[in-house]
Amino acid sequence: MRLSWSHRLFLSINAYAGNHPRMDGVMKFSARWLIYVFVVLLLFVSIIQNRLLLGMAVFGVMAVCVLVIDWTIGLVFHHARPHAELPSITQLVPTFQTFKSFPSDHTAISVGLACSALLLFGGWIGSLAGVIATLIACARVYVGVHYPRDVVGGLIVGIIVSLASFSFAGYSIVPIITSFL
Repeated sequence: MRLSWSHRLFLSINAYAGNHPRMDGVMKFSARWLIYVFVVLLLFVSIIQNRLLLGMAVFGVMAVCVLVIDWTIGLVFHHARPHAELPSITQLVPTFQTFKSFPSDHTAISVGLACSALLLFGGWIGSLAGVIATLIACARVYVGVHYPRDVVGGLIVGIIVSLASFSFAGYSIVPIITSFL
C-alpha cells in the first residue's frame, strides 16, 4: 500500500503516542477536553470585555455552521479514521463518532473560535486563542484520531466560517436581539 503524505506524517507523529506518559496526558486532555475549556474561557473574556452578546452570537453561529459544513463534507467525501485504515496505530482517546474523519470538527471549531477571538478581542487574547487552537489540532493527530489532512481541512473550514460568522452575527443577529432588549 502506497502511503500519502498525510499517512506518513501521521505515522511519524503517532509513533510518539503511548511512549511518553506526561506528553500523552497533555495531548489526551488537549484532544478531548481543551475545546470545552476554550469555550468557557472565551465566554469569560467576552463578559470582561463587555461583549458577551456579540461573543455568544459569533461563537454560536460559527459552531453550528462549522458542524453543518463539516458533516456535509464528511458525507460527500468519506475518509475513514486512522484506526480503521491502520489498525496497529496507538489511539489514546475514543472518538464520539466514526462515520467521518475529514475534516476535523475539533480543529474547525477551535480555529473558528481562535479567529473569532482575534477579530473580537485582538492582541494577546487572539494570540493565546491561536496557540490553544494549534494545540487542539496537533493533539488530534498525536492521539490517533485524525490524519494531518483532516486537520488542514478543519483549519480551512474554521477560518472561512469564522470570517463569515463574524460578519453575519455582528451585522445581523446582534442588532435584531438588541432591538428587543
